[in-house]
Amino acid sequence: MDSNKLTWAVLILVVLVGGYLFLNNERTDEEDLKDEVAEMAMEDSHEHEDGEGHSHEELVVDGEAPTVDFTIEKDSVGGWNVHILTENFVFTPENVNEEYVDGEGHAHIYVDGEKIARVYNDWYHIGALEDGEREVRVELNSNNHNPYGEGGVVVEKTIILEVVK
Repeated sequence: MDSNKLTWAVLILVVLVGGYLFLNNERTDEEDLKDEVAEMAMEDSHEHEDGEGHSHEELVVDGEAPTVDFTIEKDSVGGWNVHILTENFVFTPENVNEEYVDGEGHAHIYVDGEKIARVYNDWYHIGALEDGEREVRVELNSNNHNPYGEGGVVVEKTIILEVVK
């Protein structure tokens, strides 16, 4: 290919790419914000095995915000026993997937960032964990699965557990 044809080909490519970028960059801040909100909603909304979908938006409580604490102890037979301690909160398994009621719900337990269980009372048994440092987190959720939160902070507690067999 001679240099004249190559120059024209490069010039045409630059014009096409530049035009594409220009046309697709003519967005308003409002459109960008709408896209960000829609993207966050898609990330926070999902479907469970039962086919029921819901979102996980932080809840602002009407009364006193719930609190959560927990202990985790090695079980003598194997695994770990978690005891969840709450204030201003009642476990209500009979109301799961129902409307939000202030101070009611269930907990989620995470190990190393992965949700391992939905918990309906104050005790839960975790099976064997791999050796090493494990992050165990308990989060309080409402009947409709939204996490409780106050001031942008989710009501949760994390304990770093050193697992040695």
